[in-house]
Amino acid sequence: MPTLSHPVAPQGAPSADNCTPLSPPLPGQHWPEQGGFYGGIMRSADGLSGWHLVLPDGAQFAFKSKWGIEGKRIAGADCRFDGHANTLAMAAAGNALAKKIRKLPGDCHLPSRAESALMYAVMPERFELGWHWTSTQYSDTTAWPQNFGNGLQLCNRKVYEGRCRAVRRLVLQPFNPLAGAA
Repeated sequence: MPTLSHPVAPQGAPSADNCTPLSPPLPGQHWPEQGGFYGGIMRSADGLSGWHLVLPDGAQFAFKSKWGIEGKRIAGADCRFDGHANTLAMAAAGNALAKKIRKLPGDCHLPSRAESALMYAVMPERFELGWHWTSTQYSDTTAWPQNFGNGLQLCNRKVYEGRCRAVRRLVLQPFNPLAGAA
């Protein structure tokens, strides 16, 4: 699929065709140096940090699975923003879906509710229509899926076999030019 470029890019700014490993293209465009499509920037729950989201290329990053076992609440898997933390908590608890995702190349995770909403806003056409699991748990019996046909997020039973799509993240480095200024 061809990439779209800025009609007029600022001097020295990377275009979609010459972005660098750490300077992304526009959201939704292919980022060849990162092996996928750029999803945008997601903030942390406290708003003090953030990361770039990348939707990796390749069929192995999309599959169907149950979220987990009904009646089992996983501590640490209920963050609305941080899918990486949710996925690590799920894997540590023995969750089969999270363990499968963690075996994928590139430090992948199942996106959180907010990360999935960002992906829907930026590039819904990169997802199969219908429900996709997020890593955000709601209760001991349900978790949040994202519908890539209409944007809805509703709780669904963890034993439902739904679509899953792994993402990767690149943590933003803090930059504060005023730090240390007195």
